[in-house]
Amino acid sequence: MTTLVIDTNIFTLTDKPDDPGWQESLDLMEWIGRERFCNYILAVDEEGLIEEEYEKKAKEGYPNSLGSFVLAKFAERDKIVHVQGRSYPCFRDLPPELDRHDRAFLKVACQTPEHILISQDSRFYENNSCLNRLKSETGLKIYRVQEAIANI
Repeated sequence: MTTLVIDTNIFTLTDKPDDPGWQESLDLMEWIGRERFCNYILAVDEEGLIEEEYEKKAKEGYPNSLGSFVLAKFAERDKIVHVQGRSYPCFRDLPPELDRHDRAFLKVACQTPEHILISQDSRFYENNSCLNRLKSETGLKIYRVQEAIANI
């Protein structure tokens, strides 16, 4: 069983065909679905920040999308695990654009067995000393969708 942390943008883009990330988001949802959810667990933080963001974005416009359907399937199949995220000293060096919700995704990913965060958000790919340190110290892997499909 592989534990994944999936950024909200992946779920929301499945309902936005004009967005450049639309097809990749659909690809990930279909990839997870093809596996019948058997091989994956979705990790969220115990604080509830990730679920809060999922719910907020759902209300803003993707309640009937494939991403919303996949989230519901994770919940129906009891495939959502709450993880106690851990803050690292280098978090103070993260750019302010990475808000507390973004940091929750990082905290949780660093504490899961596989340390995987899937996101299309370019802020997670900037050359940042804290992100680099988290990768080397915790084994954090931040994948874009196609990288995730190829490497997981």
